[in-house]
Amino acid sequence: VLEGSEVEITYTKNDWFVDFNAAKSRGKVNRSSAPFNFATGDSLQISVGTNLRNDTLNPTFEIYHAPAFNRTSATSGALAPSKPYTLCNLRVGYLPNSGPLKGFEVRAAVENIANVTYRAYGNERNGPGQNIKLTIGKTF
Repeated sequence: VLEGSEVEITYTKNDWFVDFNAAKSRGKVNRSSAPFNFATGDSLQISVGTNLRNDTLNPTFEIYHAPAFNRTSATSGALAPSKPYTLCNLRVGYLPNSGPLKGFEVRAAVENIANVTYRAYGNERNGPGQNIKLTIGKTF
């Protein structure tokens, strides 16, 4: 039996926005008291950003937190209890509304700014350290 909930709240004022997301899940094996080891961990996320230059440029700062996960019957490996961690990310999106790049979106991000060592619940390996991503997208 799996149960879960997710709440997402967005507040905007002028060109600024704040997004808040919280998710949690719980599970029991065959309605017993034994925890379902494959239930996802809980998470909290808050993003603060703005829209600049007629909504073509939007820098966003994000904080993602995963609390400790100890609702498991495993004692080792990926499904063993996990430690809490917090990641900070900075993203900038550019969506030109004219010129040769009209219709494309260019996004750049620095993820895990503080280079935190962490292992998400259910993963065999540590998460990536500080990394930089560049994405170019086109909507058809």
